[in-house]
Amino acid sequence: MLKEVWHLSWKGMSFTYGVLLVESIAFALLPMYLGRAVDGLFDKDWFWFGVYLTICVVGGTVGTFRRCVDTRIFGSAWGIMSTNVVGKLINNKMDTAKIITRAGLSTRFVDFFEYALPEFLVAVVGVIVPIGFLWANAPEALPVIVVLIVVLVVVSLWISHKEKPWDNKAQTARDDLNQAIEDKDIKQVGQAYDLTIKAYIKRSDWGAANWLTRFLIGIGGEVAVIVALAEQGATPGELLAAIGFVWNLFSSVAGTTNLFSWIRSIEVADERISEGL
Repeated sequence: MLKEVWHLSWKGMSFTYGVLLVESIAFALLPMYLGRAVDGLFDKDWFWFGVYLTICVVGGTVGTFRRCVDTRIFGSAWGIMSTNVVGKLINNKMDTAKIITRAGLSTRFVDFFEYALPEFLVAVVGVIVPIGFLWANAPEALPVIVVLIVVLVVVSLWISHKEKPWDNKAQTARDDLNQAIEDKDIKQVGQAYDLTIKAYIKRSDWGAANWLTRFLIGIGGEVAVIVALAEQGATPGELLAAIGFVWNLFSSVAGTTNLFSWIRSIEVADERISEGL
């Protein structure tokens, strides 16, 4: 179904992804601009400070425009996609309770293009730029950074598979809830909510574990870079830029690994919708 969404709005999506890419590169370099601005201010030089502010203002304006365009492009795709899915399920005589749940799941395919793919593109830029900075300024820390990135990716992939069964159980609970409401069965409503809450808590627990991993690994990367630069006698601006790049790096790695969870959610949606097609 991802292909269907792409065919619906590929021109608009290509435009917004192009703007997003330029915006992401500009913002990914902000720690460098800020570091140079700080060092420049110590020398009474305001040039890089002006560059930093200009990029912030222009980037923010472009980003606002892109988000407004996004809503219109993906809103149209969402309406067409959901209508098509519901229509097919009605024609195949699926239970009404399940059709309601599947209608909600159909939005995941549009959300993948509106949220997951842009997040992934921004994250890729956010990984490449800091690695380039570290390669040039703190090569001694780079092997440690690479090992930490690999660990984070592997853990995130494993957790995404752990989350998927609970997503499936949450969808089953929604089916049961819709049916219970249709049947006016209060007891079944309570049981459905109990299962929904349990699935939500379990997914949240795995998400918390993923967050802790990212946080600790980010701290480890920061320490490695600070130690390497301190031994080189780096300036305050260079240290500030390095810390910013490291945090952006691991936040961006986390952004790329979020794609695993999105893929699992797409798999659940596709499996559930395919039951009625």
